[in-house]
Amino acid sequence: MMFHFEMHKKPYNPLMDRFVKSQLIMIYKEILANIAKHSKASNIWIKFVLMNEEEYRLEVRDDGNGFDSDKKISKGMGLKSIEDRCTKIRAKCKIKSKVNQGSEIQIQGYLHDQFVSR
Repeated sequence: MMFHFEMHKKPYNPLMDRFVKSQLIMIYKEILANIAKHSKASNIWIKFVLMNEEEYRLEVRDDGNGFDSDKKISKGMGLKSIEDRCTKIRAKCKIKSKVNQGSEIQIQGYLHDQFVSR
């Protein structure tokens, strides 16, 4: 598997809330575990963008076998866990996939605790 990383950040250096950071790390790990277990991908593209002083976006895309994202999300695939963690940190989660066309997950949320509901 080949990893492609891209990081966009502004000139400022915001600090991410610990709770947000820990949940985002767990989300990231779950995404990579799902790709390794299910996708048969050759490439994974990972992009992290600091959109402004308050928001970030994480995008993870692969060229694997994909799945029908219109079907109800299966708890066994780990996607439910990702969505639950996103809810905890008030992040938006978009999952796009088509059979034999890979998958993409976008997570967009807030860096700071004041915006997060626990």
